[in-house]
Amino acid sequence: YLVENHGFKIFAIEADFGESIFINQAVLNSDKSQIEGLMKEKMHFWTWRTNEVRDLLYWMCDYNLGKTAAEKVQYWGVDCQFNTYHPDMVKDYLHAAGVSFIPFAEGILNEANAASGNRFSAYTQDAFSTYLEKVNALKDSVTKYESDIIEAVSEKEYQLTLQLVEEIKEVSEVMYYAQKQSGSKNYRDEYMAKNTAWLHEYFGGAKIVLWAHNFHVSDYLAAGSMGHHLKADFPDDYVTIGFLFSKGHFMAVTQTGEQFQGLNLQSLEDDPKPGSINDVMSRANVPVFSVKLSDLQNHDTWRQAFLQRIEYFHMGALYTNKPSDYYDVFNATYFDRLIYFNRTTASVQVK
Repeated sequence: YLVENHGFKIFAIEADFGESIFINQAVLNSDKSQIEGLMKEKMHFWTWRTNEVRDLLYWMCDYNLGKTAAEKVQYWGVDCQFNTYHPDMVKDYLHAAGVSFIPFAEGILNEANAASGNRFSAYTQDAFSTYLEKVNALKDSVTKYESDIIEAVSEKEYQLTLQLVEEIKEVSEVMYYAQKQSGSKNYRDEYMAKNTAWLHEYFGGAKIVLWAHNFHVSDYLAAGSMGHHLKADFPDDYVTIGFLFSKGHFMAVTQTGEQFQGLNLQSLEDDPKPGSINDVMSRANVPVFSVKLSDLQNHDTWRQAFLQRIEYFHMGALYTNKPSDYYDVFNATYFDRLIYFNRTTASVQVK
């Protein structure tokens, strides 16, 4: 709907930046035959390795048939948790450009590859700081040879190479500080926002649909969410849409205490917590509807409910089978709009 009626061109998702480059190439080429294989081979998250996302990618392939480059829709990831592909991609681009500093670059990229494999667990703070200085030096080298790289390849490939080096740095910091300084700063969300802003600039201000967990897209100041950074950077152009549901089936990893028992089909048939937003919305007896938070706040009853810290049900990739574990206070500033489903059906994994 947004593509066909409102000129949106980029579908961005809470997925690895590098993996999305492979998938996007198939989308741009309208090559549906590659989609399933790329999803199985390249995608890091089971949450997106589903028939539903596959069908979305198929639709994008079909839409791009016969379109000019400027008319085509694209698929990009904005997440920064893996360096599986980034270092080798930078090597490929630098070799294609024939730059003179390839040996210097490969030393740094090989270190990034190796250290990311064990999440920088062997690095002291001093060693990690020295490593980041090397990555920054690589970025400086790419920038220094900007004109040579652009002449050898293209302006877009130069910008992408620079962004891939930045991705390596982002992933490295997310990995390292998750272990060393847990809770001090939300590196991941800050960088996902930065990567989304980069896409916006890279594609000349193109409109972006950004799909991620409710927390990430929300304007959650205290936790430094991606949405909070984007709302600050694009105050008039970033609209947050949250999703809620009350009952049904979904896929999640089963969690019992500190034990994880694999990806399973989960079922939720308990009534929502009395007085929660989910409870109130379930009483509408409407399968699915959408509402603006500003409209709710025009009513005194809703304003009071927000002031009295009404709760909502929300969860992620893990599930303990105890719905009470997943209720939290709802802040009316988190989202601009909510879409509510009375009952959800589980996604289906690509086989």
